[in-house]
Amino acid sequence: MGNAACCRNNPSFAEIASDIFNSHTNIATNQEDIRKEQSTTTKAKIDLAYINLTEWSTSERMARVQEIDYSPIALSMTNTFETRDLKITPKGIESSKRNLQDGVVYFGCKYKDLLGNYVVDVKCKLANEHFNNKFRGPHFMIYFDLTEHAYFLHDFPIGFGTFIKITEIYTLENDSLLSIGETFILVNILYKNNEDTFPKLRLKIFRTGALTEVYSFHAQEFYMCRILIGRSKKCNVVIDDGMISKIHANVVFNNQKKWIIEDGTGDECSLNGMWVFANQDFRIVENMEFKACESFFRVLSL
Repeated sequence: MGNAACCRNNPSFAEIASDIFNSHTNIATNQEDIRKEQSTTTKAKIDLAYINLTEWSTSERMARVQEIDYSPIALSMTNTFETRDLKITPKGIESSKRNLQDGVVYFGCKYKDLLGNYVVDVKCKLANEHFNNKFRGPHFMIYFDLTEHAYFLHDFPIGFGTFIKITEIYTLENDSLLSIGETFILVNILYKNNEDTFPKLRLKIFRTGALTEVYSFHAQEFYMCRILIGRSKKCNVVIDDGMISKIHANVVFNNQKKWIIEDGTGDECSLNGMWVFANQDFRIVENMEFKACESFFRVLSL
């Protein structure tokens, strides 16, 4: 796992969000993209004034989580300031300043909102004090799902975004947002029409201090052939980023007619890993790693 301090110089998810959203809007208006694209990056349009947390703190939910006997999560958190272990149960986390056992644990850089209410259970202090105030409120939460009887991770549209480490072959979807080193990659899967089974792959590269780059690949040309992403000049997608490997990831259009991505070369993992933005709720599993609020998290046991 990479050095936690490396995150401090990254552009925040909030800072690049408007550029990503605007570029995606332009992409969606191209005539060739007949299939309607559902934007998940609209989560990046931040409203710091209000996030509705009350729906998770109903009396019915709080009563039900008290009755559940389920194994807790042992979670490690590492950032510039500290390394700590957390224990999360179906009721939540002990000694929370919110003082509610609602089966939810909120993470953020400030305990209180602008009105002075406690809205965060676990404080993840940012290196930049200005950002601590600017991105006040819950950045993400871990909650116990009463139907699935499992723990899930949910991102809020505040701050730096929550990114899950990809450790297995991952199927790319339209609007997937990847983080490698200090670079963000927005993925678009583009169909000519509803019968098209060989969609084009478009990768839009966002990097601090650099012009946005766009790469396009046709499925027919790269069927079962690897598209290499990394620093090396022999890669199909060359990224000048000292925090990524010479060959950081590879993409293939497989025999199931899906664009898939794999960390590293397939035989060797990349230096700092590959991460995908949590644009939907992710089920938490053992050994899962994710990063948010300039902190790295690892599920030690479940």
